[in-house]
Amino acid sequence: MRNDLPYRWIKNGAADGLSGAARRANYYAYQLGVYAQQALEDVRVVFGGLSNAAGRSIGADASSCIIPPAPPTTATLLRKQSMSSPARSRRLWCSIDIPATATAGAYTGTVTVTAKKLPRYNHSIAPNRER
Repeated sequence: MRNDLPYRWIKNGAADGLSGAARRANYYAYQLGVYAQQALEDVRVVFGGLSNAAGRSIGADASSCIIPPAPPTTATLLRKQSMSSPARSRRLWCSIDIPATATAGAYTGTVTVTAKKLPRYNHSIAPNRER
């Protein structure tokens, strides 16, 4: 997977948002993909908080992301990660720690992926807190 895109990504095309079911006191996990057509430096993931129509929120600090290294060693919590090889794909495994106190309903927010010398990419996330 280090030099190629997964077939599912090619078949489904790029998406600018995701949604799914989330349960209280669980992690809502999702994957973002980055494909480097040129050398990328200083790749960062910035999380926004989540909120629902009732004004309830889940703070940005409930979100985290890891990037699996290539070749595999120990995954690192992503704060600043350098991708210096062109034509490489990377998986960014992200999660939101849904608090036990979260009320039911649809929450919305954004996650932004940035890299040096490239525009920001905003991705909407909408976990629906069930029961």
